[in-house]
This record gives sequence, structure tokens and C-alpha cells, in this order.
Amino acid sequence: MNISLRAVHMDRTPQLDMYIEKKIQLLGRYAENIKQVSVELLGDMHHRKGGVIRVEMILRLVQAGSQPLRVEETASDIHEAIDMAVATMKKNIIAYKEKKIAVKKDIVRTVRGK
Repeated sequence: MNISLRAVHMDRTPQLDMYIEKKIQLLGRYAENIKQVSVELLGDMHHRKGGVIRVEMILRLVQAGSQPLRVEETASDIHEAIDMAVATMKKNIIAYKEKKIAVKKDIVRTVRGK
């Protein structure tokens, strides 16, 4: 699994990199065929909320023809934003796998004529 991290308008620390990599490794439990994960951290000053952190995560699977899974989360704390993005990506992976299984079952039903 290839993990690429990018930070815009904020500092990346080794501890933060390790935290992100640890959280992304947990996604391997739900999809063993992860090819690449791109994480972009954006620090921004919102005119009403103050400091806001946006995390954008794009996950690509090894399978040919599969669409990348994309998540974007915003929070005031960097760890909270990362945790929310990983939780949402977990839900997306599970939904993708369920959809893939449903399509396979539909194909089998069509071939069998039921």
C-alpha cells in the first residue's frame, strides 16, 4: 500500500505522519487490495469558525476498472478530522464491497435464469 501525505497551510510533524499512517493501516482490515491512499491536509482560517482543518482522502484499489473512493471531512482539530475521514472511508469501503457482491449475485441469477 502506497501512502502519500500532503499538507497545505500547516506544518506536518513526524508524529502526525505516524498517526495518519497508523489510521490508514487500519483500513487494510476492510479492503486487502488497497493500491494507494492520498491524504491532503488543508489548514484554513474560516471567517466565522476560526481555524478549520480539512482532510481529503482518496483511496485507489488494485482492481482494474474500480473507481477511487473519496472522502472529505472538516473539523477544528486535526486528529478529529482524520478520525472522521477514516470512519467515513471505512463506511465507503464496506458499501463498495456490498455493492460488488450484489452485482455478482445479480449476474449469477441472470446466467442461471432465475
